[in-house]
Amino acid sequence: MKKYLLIFLISVSYKYSFSQVVPPQGITYQAVIIDRSIKELPGKDITERYYSNVDMVVKFSILSSQTGPTEYEESQIAKTDAYGLLNLIIGQGTLIGKNFNTIDWSKNEKWLKVEIDFNKKGTFELFSLEKMWSVPYALYSQRSSISDADSSSTNELQNLKISGGGGIISISKGNSIVLGDSSSSNELQSLSQTGTNVTLSKGGGSISVNDGDTTHWKQEGINTAYGEGSVRVKNGKALEIYNVSNSHWASFYMHPAGNYLEENYTLKISNGDIYISNKTKGIILISPNNQCWRVTIDNSGNFVRSLITCP
Repeated sequence: MKKYLLIFLISVSYKYSFSQVVPPQGITYQAVIIDRSIKELPGKDITERYYSNVDMVVKFSILSSQTGPTEYEESQIAKTDAYGLLNLIIGQGTLIGKNFNTIDWSKNEKWLKVEIDFNKKGTFELFSLEKMWSVPYALYSQRSSISDADSSSTNELQNLKISGGGGIISISKGNSIVLGDSSSSNELQSLSQTGTNVTLSKGGGSISVNDGDTTHWKQEGINTAYGEGSVRVKNGKALEIYNVSNSHWASFYMHPAGNYLEENYTLKISNGDIYISNKTKGIILISPNNQCWRVTIDNSGNFVRSLITCP
């Protein structure tokens, strides 16, 4: 029964890192094998066409031309899967000829010859003879023809240095560049503010930070005022609120003990309420004899007076 090699793919199994001096020695090989003797019939699927789950011996040969000579030869015992697929690594089999790593990829073209023994009795059938293209030649990278022209390990080394007060950078056995001057500070600039203008030194220009709002807070001597003096923080201690003509004001300040706010004018609420949420607190009134009374209410709305120590 003749067998037919339907598809074969080769690619270099080649990975390289700085920690590896020699790349892995191998070429990935894949092939699908089908039974060519089974004929297709119209309207009928052929499920037995794949040469499935079969043990065999595969022989690989790498030739320097289509007709030889052979540079490398090996054999591998293999088994197809349910779909007749072979997965092998050329270079990892039983050696017949020269070692895989002795193949000189820099010379001549290379041809891959594949033979299969289906009965494992030493009788091989030629299945493919194909020219190998660029990918496998990556193995030539480990045998690069470029070499150093001398035996010195240091004569290519160069050094950087700075001279001229830091204005010149040069490399040994090479050239140099001029940075412009030797000063390490003449490029430094500083920011300053005058009123609403912020300026960058050495001709860097200026910008105005005034947003056009004439009612912003401003300093008036030791006081800070908002608008045209209608609200002032006096010397950082008292809050003063003025009338429209600035002729009268109310002043609020924190008691020296720091536990309550004082106001030195009459408090008047013309259209609103005073709400005290703490039921034990109320309004404290001082009598003509300088005694302090707290006025609260009971559950019936009656006033309750309590003599307390004046705050």
